Amino acid sequence: MNMKKKNWRFAISILALIVTIIFVLSYLSIDRNTRTSRVNAEAPPPTAPNETETSFRILLGLTDTQNSVWDGSFEISAGEVVRTEPWRFMEGDSIEETAGSTGIVRWKLTTRPARAFASAQNPARQNVVANGVTVTLSKTNSSTEAVVKTTQGEFRFRTWRKLPTANH
Repeated sequence: MNMKKKNWRFAISILALIVTIIFVLSYLSIDRNTRTSRVNAEAPPPTAPNETETSFRILLGLTDTQNSVWDGSFEISAGEVVRTEPWRFMEGDSIEETAGSTGIVRWKLTTRPARAFASAQNPARQNVVANGVTVTLSKTNSSTEAVVKTTQGEFRFRTWRKLPTANH
């Protein structure tokens, strides 16, 4: 009986993984097609409204299995950082104050096991939880690029993308 339950759980886990992969691939396919059609149209890229604010939550340590240091920075090529807020910060994590920032934010943070409550049965098997920062920007445009650098690596993304609208 016990073996059947394990096989059943394994099959459900594999099915969930397959569904997730299909969803991600379909999303990436739509995104790639949108970018290609915009480039092929030979029209200038749209410009974002200057006075709007855009926020991004940058999650770090999503796949960590043990404590990991994620000290790093966020920098934008154009615009301003309006505010930076911690997400799941614990003791020792911090954000460098950047009021009136020129577009650079720095932080120190470490992923740690989830806080155990009195009902926790096995503290040795606690999951490590991701944490991160939420960055709010203004005065960005369609060419604004963000660079996130951490002790674990670096990645880049555009901060603005025109969303599809319904035709009325």
